[in-house]
This record gives sequence, structure tokens and C-alpha cells, in this order.
Amino acid sequence: GGERGMYFCLLVRNSLEEVGMGFFYFAYSTWEGRVLHLEDLYVDEKYRGKGVGGVLMRTLAKIAVKNGCKRFQWQALDWNVKAIEFYEKIGANVLSEWVNLRMEGKKLNEYAAGK
Repeated sequence: GGERGMYFCLLVRNSLEEVGMGFFYFAYSTWEGRVLHLEDLYVDEKYRGKGVGGVLMRTLAKIAVKNGCKRFQWQALDWNVKAIEFYEKIGANVLSEWVNLRMEGKKLNEYAAGK
């Protein structure tokens, strides 16, 4: 029982400021069960390459395992080569067979209205 948040934000701080964050939520896959979806990962530019991203990703992986997730998933923009290389270095697979689809704004409203 009780209420549980729909989304969560993991912050990494030093003694002065926030230096990174991971914004995530739990979802469900009909194929695999519960998954942790990382919506956004950000590390302040002056802290990149200093292990902050690794701390965030490892902590998120631990949260996924602790919560019974079968998968930890996220997306990266194809032009963000440094991020993709980092993700591959930590063991992530690039799923080139999947295509992202989106409906938004006017098209979403028109479709919902049956137009």
C-alpha cells in the first residue's frame, strides 16, 4: 500500500553543488517484465570524464536490480558519440534494429480527436 512516485531523480553532489543527475522511472515490458527507464542523464561539463557518469549509471543499475527489473534501458542521440562510447564501455548494447516513433503536438491532438 501507500503512494509511490511515478518518476525519480538521482543526484550526485560535491560539497558545493549538484554535479550530475539521472531522471528515471519504472516501466513494464510485455516480453521481460519490470524495467528501469533512464529518461535523462546529465553530468556538468566540468565534471565529465571524472567518474560521475559511471557512479550514476552503476547506482541506477543497482536500483534496477534491487527493484526486480529485468532490464535497464535508455536512449542516446546518434550524434552524441562520446555518450554512446561511454555506454558501450560500461556494457550497454546499441539496439540498431529498433526505431523510435513519436506523435506530438497538433498531430497527437488531431489523432486523439479522431481526425
